[in-house]
This record gives sequence, structure tokens and C-alpha cells, in this order.
Amino acid sequence: MAHSADRHASEEDALSWEQIRYSLSVKDECTGLFLDVFESAFAIATPTDAFLHIKVFLGTFLIRDWDYKGFCRVLGRLDDNEDGEDDESWHRVEDSNLDADLGAAASLMLRLAVTIAKANALQKNDWKDVNEACGNAVRCLPACYRLQRKLPGALDDARALRAFAQQEHSDSDADLASINPWTSAEGKELFESRHGVPWAEILALTAKDGPAVGSVTGVFRVVQVAKIAAGLSIVHLEAISVKELAAWPNKKLEEGDVILWELDEDHGSLLAPGIALEGIWRLMQSEFCFMSDFERVCPGWAVHDHEAETDQQDAQVEVDEAKGKTVSLEREGMHDHKDETDLQGAADAQVEKGVTPALVLGIVHFISFPQNRIPTHWKSMKGPRKTNRIQVLTSEGPPL
Repeated sequence: MAHSADRHASEEDALSWEQIRYSLSVKDECTGLFLDVFESAFAIATPTDAFLHIKVFLGTFLIRDWDYKGFCRVLGRLDDNEDGEDDESWHRVEDSNLDADLGAAASLMLRLAVTIAKANALQKNDWKDVNEACGNAVRCLPACYRLQRKLPGALDDARALRAFAQQEHSDSDADLASINPWTSAEGKELFESRHGVPWAEILALTAKDGPAVGSVTGVFRVVQVAKIAAGLSIVHLEAISVKELAAWPNKKLEEGDVILWELDEDHGSLLAPGIALEGIWRLMQSEFCFMSDFERVCPGWAVHDHEAETDQQDAQVEVDEAKGKTVSLEREGMHDHKDETDLQGAADAQVEKGVTPALVLGIVHFISFPQNRIPTHWKSMKGPRKTNRIQVLTSEGPPL
């Protein structure tokens, strides 16, 4: 897609963005809101802008940055006073509408791509990747959206906390260490409350683990998912790109190498071949590994689009800072802080972006991924926002 769109970017579009928008003849309120959000989130001004951002919108924005609760509130599915993240009425609305709404978004993006392609006389091969992405999005976006908010699961958390309990701790880690389920009764109660899993079941599942002996960090693609026992799945992950992590010994991996990830069946059932994940996995003495830190999940076709978008945003941030200008929150919406060494500074920056920190055993932790040694994680969840219709799905304040 990029090669064709870039070729046309220097040419005058056959139709204006306003004409393209009008030709879509959107009458459904939900679809119209998606179009408003797409336009606002990426500052769409031309058909070329729109064409270049279709895959990023589907493969990154709707998974990580979409305020779905705000979206439903604008559509009148929720009352203004239903703000609780654990509110049963919200979860009923989410479960009832999410799949259909994401399907509507994928359908809209396909119609948009077809309209722009026809207007600019593009050949099928010129936008084959966009066409395939829109088709695949209908199947994989609901799973990716849910996984982004659920990973890691109970088994991964338990193993990561045990590895943490076996390390030497600094004074700043004392609070977390004091409520670790492997070392305190209070920690066990908190773990069971958070995950809804009896601690005795975790002990049984991890009895033969042995110590963590190394780590792998990077982006991996799911190639196979297998159920091995009641409550457990094994996922075969193929390395797409691998990073070095100074905190632990690194297993030497090359692109295409496969690791075996053991996780809760509830999460494993959402994974399918082609889905990509970025994070840190710790290796055990057995052939299996567990997820220690989680960054993102996306369709395989969105991996490089996300990286390109992030690089572009980072470059824009540097330009804006060099000019002494205040960086727009719309541009910072998906800008991460992987290189932050000051945890409080990273936390402040994340809060400014509207990120809701994950509660890890009752303690709020912002983690600088992937350098920090604390084996906790955060989830890229959006908090409820007070916004108008146009702002509701952009990266503007009250997620990575």
C-alpha cells in the first residue's frame, strides 16, 4: 500500500477529502462516528492522508487507543453516570456490541479504500495489502482488543511474581515484595481477588517450573495454539524481531526461531495464527516460557505499520521540541516512553496522555518498558473521558 500511496502523495488527488467523505453516503450513526473519529485522530485532510492511515487505524488505534466506553456513551448505550470500569452494565454493553462495532469499522475502512482506489485509478495490486487487512480485521480485531486489556493472565503473573521474589530487591521495591503472593498471605488474597483463581490451583500448575533461567524480548508472531490440559494452552511463537534486555541473561534467538509459551486457556483461546505480540518472556528450565511484561498485541500485518507510525511521531516530537513548541497531545497519543529512566517522570508523562495505570496486586505501578527489572506489567486501557463527539476516539486526554 505504502509504495502506491506514496507515489500518489505528490500528485493532486482526483477528488477532495470532502468529496470522498460525501460519496461514502454514511447514514448509520455508529459508522458515522467511526468516520468522525478516524478523521480527527489522524488529522485527515486529503484522500492520500486517509489511504495511508487505514491500516494504522485498524491495526493499532482501535486496539490500543480507542475509548470504547466513550464511543458507546456518545451513541447513547451508556448513561453519563456509568463510569465504573467494573460496572456490570458496561460489560454487558461491551460484550453485546464490540464484535459488531469493530466489524463496522473494518467495513467502513474497506469502503473508504475502494472509493479512493477507484477515484485515483489504482490497480488491485497497488492496494492489495489494504484490502487484505480490512478483510482480516473483521476476524482478528475483537480478539486483539480483548487481549490488549487482559494480558498477561493469572499464570503469567504468578510466575513473574515468583521470579521477582527470588531476586534481590531495592528499597523502592519493598511495598511490592511485602504483598507478593509467594511470600505473604495478604498477597495470596489480593491475587485471588484480582484474577479469580484459587492460589492452590496456581501452586499445582507451577509445581514443576523450576527457576527462570533467561529471557527473550521482542515481537513474536503466533504460529500455532494448542490446548494441552484443562485450563492451559501452549502457543508457538515465531520471532519477528528480537531485542537485548540487560536485566537478565538473554536467550540467543534469530528471526524465525520459535519459543513455547504456556498460558491460561481463557487467553490462549483468543490467540490465533498471524496475531503478533510484543513483550518480555522469561524462560523456565522446562521447554516453556511465561510472559513477564506485555507491551502490545496486533494483527501480523500491522507490526511494521505501527513501527513506522511511531517513528514518524517520534521524529515530529523532536522537531516540535527543537522549535520550542508544545507538542500536541494528538500527536503524542501513541508515543511511548521506552527510554524513560525516571519512573516518576514516565508516570507523569503517561498520565498526561490519559493512560490508566494497571493495578498490580493493589499497588499502582508505572513501568518503563523494557529496562525496569520489576516483573510487573501495565495494560493499555483508556480511562473514561469527558469529550465531545469528535474527540471521543482521538488520543486526547481523559491509554499504552
